[in-house]
Amino acid sequence: MKKILILVGLLTSMYAIPPCELPNQMVCAYLYKGAMSSEIIIVNLSRDNILVKNISATLDGQSKSISDLQLSPGQSYTMLKSRYDDHLKKPYYYIGSMDYKTIK
Repeated sequence: MKKILILVGLLTSMYAIPPCELPNQMVCAYLYKGAMSSEIIIVNLSRDNILVKNISATLDGQSKSISDLQLSPGQSYTMLKSRYDDHLKKPYYYIGSMDYKTIK
């Protein structure tokens, strides 16, 4: 019984902020929180190749800026990743604005 409760606790501690906040937004960056890790992911939900002109983010004290990242349709890119010793740890993150354009 104790193992089942631990498993349920780990599963309920995983969450992801919805990738795109607007219905017509096709390229976005979001936080994924697993049981023992967090990631900031950029995803291309469009049918076109896109070029991310620039984006910056911070996750648990790590900062990263990206320029000229090309993503194919449906492709995602893990920008930052953080691992934890405890599943109760909450991530501190910031995702800056992102500029991108469609590549024909």
